[in-house]
Amino acid sequence: MRPITQLVRILPWCWHNSTLPWNQTVHQTPGDSLIDFADDSRHASPWAAKVDNDAIARGKRHPRAVRILARAWVRVIWRCWHDNTAHNPQLHGGAMQLQAA
Repeated sequence: MRPITQLVRILPWCWHNSTLPWNQTVHQTPGDSLIDFADDSRHASPWAAKVDNDAIARGKRHPRAVRILARAWVRVIWRCWHDNTAHNPQLHGGAMQLQAA
């Protein structure tokens, strides 16, 4: 079985009606996918929005703030992986602190 990153690179060739150029169709690295996820998460998660806004308040530009948020998500994903549990925002320490404030 091919690794998912190789499979994702092959799929666009199967989409004959795609009008997007190759570099806009797939993420070039797994890190690009994580950064895209982090950028989208700031709209859905108050915790993620706070991490992003705090980075911008410290003078970071948007791309750097999203990379900071992606790093924060890596820590959450790592903890879920090592604890062998699904992510529960109600148990997430940063989210709990945000709700208490």
